[in-house]
Amino acid sequence: MSYIKSKSEQGFALIGIVVAVILIAAAGGAGYFVITKNNDKTSDSSVSKADAKVAEAECKKQIDDKDFCKFVSNWKLDGEYKIIVKTTGGDSSGLFTTESDEKGNTSTVMTSDSGEETKFISLDGSTYTYDKDNSVWIKYGNSNESNAITDDIDSELNFDDSNLPEAEQPTYVSLGKEACGNKTCFKYQIKDPASPNMEQFVWFNDKNYELYKFVTTEDGSTTEMTIEYVNVEIKAPTPVQDYTSPEGTPTEAELQEMLQAIGQ
Repeated sequence: MSYIKSKSEQGFALIGIVVAVILIAAAGGAGYFVITKNNDKTSDSSVSKADAKVAEAECKKQIDDKDFCKFVSNWKLDGEYKIIVKTTGGDSSGLFTTESDEKGNTSTVMTSDSGEETKFISLDGSTYTYDKDNSVWIKYGNSNESNAITDDIDSELNFDDSNLPEAEQPTYVSLGKEACGNKTCFKYQIKDPASPNMEQFVWFNDKNYELYKFVTTEDGSTTEMTIEYVNVEIKAPTPVQDYTSPEGTPTEAELQEMLQAIGQ
């Protein structure tokens, strides 16, 4: 399985890059890191610890590296954090920043290489996008978008690459330790036979095994992602204008009727 899509497939879809990058780090042990979408933070911590031990033991059967196996079997993305993704070189560049609070609400800013910004906030089931022409935030009713990024990540984490032939399995090369901010991190290179022209490096904390940074380079384009574990507060933006559907736009009920009629 290719860990990250080629640059020609990515374009400037930075949300996809974030998801793919986290996939790499979280499921790096060839599928030995198992997280189900139904797990929640109120679950008995002893259960998750037991699952982590099983995953770590399975990882060690294939990868003779206790630190990397401990990372992939214990690390998870939840709580409060800030993700920064920077793409440089090649045909496209830009910056993607998203913050998530402990409830999964998010605030995101995407900046293209031309400097154009796209801003949106997902808060308590509602989505807000910034209309820079009118200096107002547009609110799109109640929806399931508040946890869109983290839900996408969680749903993608439950997969297994262990059935790949040995020749197609990725390998993980320890490069020792490096400073990461004011902490110290393990650094690894990930070599994926499915992407021989891609260089991939991951850094994770040598104490709590939190993911710190991931860098991938291909065809002259480099994408660098860092995660900061900081306090985050997402507030409703202002001023706000409710979204109004253009005249003649069918309602959700009407769309359902149309789809049912097509299916008959």
